Amino acid sequence: MNGWMNRILRIDLSKDKFLVEKIPKKVYHEFIGGKGLGAYFFYKEIKNKIDPLGPENKLIFTVGPAIATPYPTSGRYYLFFKSPLTGICGNSSSGGTAAERIKRCGYDAIIIEGISPRKTYLIITENGVEFKPADNIWGKDTFETEKIIKDDFGREESSVLTIGPAGENLVKYAMIVNDKWRCAGRCGPGAVMGSKKLKAILFNGYKDVEVNDPDRFYELTKKHISHKVLDNKMLMDTYRAYGTPIIYPNLAEEGAIPTRYFHKGYFDGWEKIGPNAIEDRLEIKNQSCGSCPIACGRLSEVKDGKYKGLRLEGPEHELLYSFGSTFDIDDLNFIAFCNDYADRMGIDSISTAHSIALAIDAYRMGKFDPGFELNYGDPECVIRLMRMISTREGVGNILAEDLSTIEKKFGMEGHAIKVKNLGVGGYDPRVMKGVALSYMVNDRGGCYQKASMYMVELFELGDCLSYDDEKVYSLIEREDLFTILDSFPTCKFYQDSMDIKDCVEVLNALTGEEYDEEELLTISNRIQSLLRLWNVREGITREDDHLSKRCYEEPVPDGPAEGAVSDRKEEDRWLDIYYDKRGWDKDGKPDEKSLEEFMRDMR
Repeated sequence: MNGWMNRILRIDLSKDKFLVEKIPKKVYHEFIGGKGLGAYFFYKEIKNKIDPLGPENKLIFTVGPAIATPYPTSGRYYLFFKSPLTGICGNSSSGGTAAERIKRCGYDAIIIEGISPRKTYLIITENGVEFKPADNIWGKDTFETEKIIKDDFGREESSVLTIGPAGENLVKYAMIVNDKWRCAGRCGPGAVMGSKKLKAILFNGYKDVEVNDPDRFYELTKKHISHKVLDNKMLMDTYRAYGTPIIYPNLAEEGAIPTRYFHKGYFDGWEKIGPNAIEDRLEIKNQSCGSCPIACGRLSEVKDGKYKGLRLEGPEHELLYSFGSTFDIDDLNFIAFCNDYADRMGIDSISTAHSIALAIDAYRMGKFDPGFELNYGDPECVIRLMRMISTREGVGNILAEDLSTIEKKFGMEGHAIKVKNLGVGGYDPRVMKGVALSYMVNDRGGCYQKASMYMVELFELGDCLSYDDEKVYSLIEREDLFTILDSFPTCKFYQDSMDIKDCVEVLNALTGEEYDEEELLTISNRIQSLLRLWNVREGITREDDHLSKRCYEEPVPDGPAEGAVSDRKEEDRWLDIYYDKRGWDKDGKPDEKSLEEFMRDMR
């Protein structure tokens, strides 16, 4: 099969067994790969109402037809599971070298199920799976683990996915790390991996990918590299030069940088940690994921101060928000340390920041006392709580849980800024209304990445505060396009360069299938509707497609967006439009009968 390897690897940890399976070709056609194929297996394999840390949950790794080809930015894998953090569909993605190594082992998907009777790690090659004891690496951080396993394996061109101590301790927002700094970060996949007593997975393979029409495919690849990447000033002059922090000045101008956990409307110290400060304060060297000419990854080294010599990839925009503005701290070296520590321990920075900010607010409101002071602007209390979370020591045992559990423990329900129990990213939803809608309808909760609506609001429409219906239509259009590109899969930064016609041309040349634009849009909507239906069965309703009450009750107190607040009536009007365009009912439920019939046909 062109583009696909036509093999699915199933691993049963409870029995130390594996099986190579095949699925019908029509499944590949209808779900493509990456996010699409992951959604297929997630809906088919993971039952509703299961314990996310129990044996019935699964880790489903998927790659797509473009992986291990030279097509630009095709270097990502997808991962699906029931989230221990949100209790609904969990999915995450990571770049680096891992996706290519998975594909070159000869697999389109890897399904890991059961719980190992012992601490273990896996070696996966073209020939199958080795189950290895992990006692000597249990307790090690992610950097140490990767090095030990690679040194022991002794061959080049391998990639290691690993959890850190946070995953071992079942921190609900633990992540999976590869290539030191690349992370499947959100929704808690590291906790699921830790619950299975699985410390790490090494991939080593050399299989090639067959292409249906090599001449046409490589012609399109060269054309897209030239015109959609190298000639794209946004990619090459901004993301390559500065990485994701390049948008920080734009967010400051709008008053949309969340500060002091949304208690302030303007971050006074943004320039001290923004893109120009990073260039001045850190030694920077570009590096890229597989098949990526952009090289937006920035290998950095701290030049001076307490953390002199610290090397990391980043910090990215979300780290500036998580450990900078959230705590009203403008110390770039401190942010670099937190970035490194989160990667080593294997904890998601965004969720970590939400949990610590809740603790600071609870302390300031007199709701609990950890035995030491908690204040905004205090780097030491943040570091101390990060360490306690990773080991579940003291109050860290509470803060390692999901946001709703933390709220209840402190008696402050509704205080966290979240959607479906996932803390939102670094864009204030009271200010950026289109981003707010993307948080609300995202299948994994409060995440903006499914459609990157900040690009529309900052650089296209230019009016963050309006409830212009054009934002709803733009969101749907971008979700539909990005879902297909996430099934290649490609990088988010590249996706604004593409349209659905480009997707048709590339997929047809690569796979030999005969897609057209209408069919790809149908496929995209079906993928999104299946994930929504699974969430509905888990108990998600229209009521869950809203922001936290603080967004409606606490206007932005100062800065350029002073007075901005979320309007529930306008959001409900937008939801009516969104549901209708998706073909869902007024409560946001897809057509269950037609989706079930379609899935039966896939069997």
